[in-house]
Amino acid sequence: MNLPFYYDEIPKNANKRNAIRVLFNQIRGGRFTAIISPLVAVELSKTAGIIKEKLLGLINDYKIEVLEPNENEVSLLVDEYMKEQIVPEKYRDDARHVAYATCLEVDVLVTYNLEHLANEWKMRQFNGVNLKQGYNVLAIRTPEEVIFYGE
Repeated sequence: MNLPFYYDEIPKNANKRNAIRVLFNQIRGGRFTAIISPLVAVELSKTAGIIKEKLLGLINDYKIEVLEPNENEVSLLVDEYMKEQIVPEKYRDDARHVAYATCLEVDVLVTYNLEHLANEWKMRQFNGVNLKQGYNVLAIRTPEEVIFYGE
């Protein structure tokens, strides 16, 4: 999840901010269970200034659990993604996010990374590798695509 949008006040990002906030409220309400990988926790800890504390506070406030799959299994899957050149080497961590979600058997990886993750073609490529390696298919979606719009 792209948590920085939760606090983003730039007018052009209002829809993303609102979608993230709705998603978090639905997590709090029990509609969804959210987890993050150790990589998300590391990325958040690198954020500068007060926003870092706010973002880490979101994880605590919403009781989002950090789950840790077998690192060797994750690394092997990342290597397979990279062999297939799904993302450039400098974006290896994007592939690692997918590998964590796959190894943790989550239903949906939620992200605003449209270039390397949340687009139909990349999702098909990742899932092609997942299926060849004996894993389940993983949906990769934006917050707008997963939030509940009903009553």
